[in-house]
Amino acid sequence: GHSFAAPGTYRVRVKLRDKDEGAATAVEAQVVVKIDEADIDVKPRDSNNRIHLKGHWDKLIPVAILGDERIDAAAVDISTVKLGNVSVRQFRKGTSNLTYLATLFDVDGDGDRDLIVMFDRKEMLRVGDLTPETKGLTLTGMTVGGRKMVGTDAVHVVR
Repeated sequence: GHSFAAPGTYRVRVKLRDKDEGAATAVEAQVVVKIDEADIDVKPRDSNNRIHLKGHWDKLIPVAILGDERIDAAAVDISTVKLGNVSVRQFRKGTSNLTYLATLFDVDGDGDRDLIVMFDRKEMLRVGDLTPETKGLTLTGMTVGGRKMVGTDAVHVVR
């Protein structure tokens, strides 16, 4: 198996052999990898996208993946979504079930459902994705149909 991280058209060649390593057949094809640009809003309803590095504010950082004709927010595979290198925050519900901190809601009032996901500030600080110098954050993920998506939003870090 091989995966392609960057969008583009790739030429692939596959050799097939039987279980006894007998007759091989080579097949060539082109693979087109697309990445959907997602509109995201870090800290919805805060026009400055302020993130506090300390204090009781922003222990969890909300990010809205804005649904539109390109992205169906309900089709986002939450288990693949990351802000920088940090996955969506989870909590234990009951004795063993992990639940993602995420909900569908029309954040921007355009009639399309948006997906709001939460990220742990402490974890973002620990891995270095959030620093006093951070000017923007990038969200990546996939849809349940296997399409990659990426979105970036500017942020203003407050100490």
